Amino acid sequence: MLLSLALLSAIAARIFNTQIDRWTDSLVTRYGSRTAVYILDYVANNPFKSFIYFAVIVILSLLVHAYVATLPQIASEKAEEPAKESPPAPVAEPKIKCVDVKSTSVFSLPFCVNENSLGEFSLYALFRNDPTEPLVEAAYAVKAHVVFLDGLKEVHSGFGTWIDRPENSVDFNLGDERRLLLVLLPFQAQAAYTLNNIRSAPMPRRNAREYVNAATTQTIKRYCLIPNELTISVTLIDSEGPCGNFKFEYRWNNGAPSITKID
Repeated sequence: MLLSLALLSAIAARIFNTQIDRWTDSLVTRYGSRTAVYILDYVANNPFKSFIYFAVIVILSLLVHAYVATLPQIASEKAEEPAKESPPAPVAEPKIKCVDVKSTSVFSLPFCVNENSLGEFSLYALFRNDPTEPLVEAAYAVKAHVVFLDGLKEVHSGFGTWIDRPENSVDFNLGDERRLLLVLLPFQAQAAYTLNNIRSAPMPRRNAREYVNAATTQTIKRYCLIPNELTISVTLIDSEGPCGNFKFEYRWNNGAPSITKID
């Protein structure tokens, strides 16, 4: 049995070598190169290694083919992905801050409140459009909506009065300061008052009749502040919308009003 296998192996090897020689002669005749001869000679002398190399080459070829075949699908998926939106660019806006709460003396007329050393005692909030802040811009026609609250109950609300301005709106350019009157203490009064200015346009100057009509019909009205402890909410509104919210505490202590800003 073993002898028969050995004989068959010898015959197969002889046939294989004979075929290799024929291929070699054919390749040399056709291409005039010994490269193919070297390859065939290596295959003939190293059949096991040649099989391993061939298998590796086939596997790598299949992997490359699979990758190339999926490239169009990957490209289409990337094309279908929605583009990421870039964050919106920063926008300039007014940076109005409450600098302090101060006192002064004013003359309260029906059409205007002017500072005067011989006038009535008042407390006001000083607002400033801070030019040191980044992306700051001017604010125009700024009104102050002032609400007095007793806990959650609204006691009074209306448009506030700016000192030295007949209308209830002011402009804030960069660095401008404006004074909003919060509380007024009339002479010999037993309680403090706040003022409500309904006038939205400046006083007419060219026509005396229109001036008198505006001064008598669009008057600044007083409202008594009761009870003695209230919260003041101030919302500044310019031509674009709200541009600041502030809160204060109002107290009536021993015949004198006081206001503290709530941070």
